[in-house]
Amino acid sequence: MTALERSDEGTWKITVELLELPSMPKTLDVIGSYETELDEKGRLLGYRRLRRYPRNRRGTEDPLHAEQEPVEMREVPRSVTRST
Repeated sequence: MTALERSDEGTWKITVELLELPSMPKTLDVIGSYETELDEKGRLLGYRRLRRYPRNRRGTEDPLHAEQEPVEMREVPRSVTRST
């Protein structure tokens, strides 16, 4: 988890980084940064990938690996989420 923010409506936005594609050597692993939105009970409402980058290019100083435009937030159907 790289960021956590609570909205005035009670929902949460959480940014996480995930290993999308393992490689050898590990410096070539592909990492994805995702923003998720949870309701007040912790159920997933939606997510979107913010960017994708090789582990060895974490920063945006390289113009070839600069920040990408975030994709549109995807809503998660209620039939997929677990009720608590």
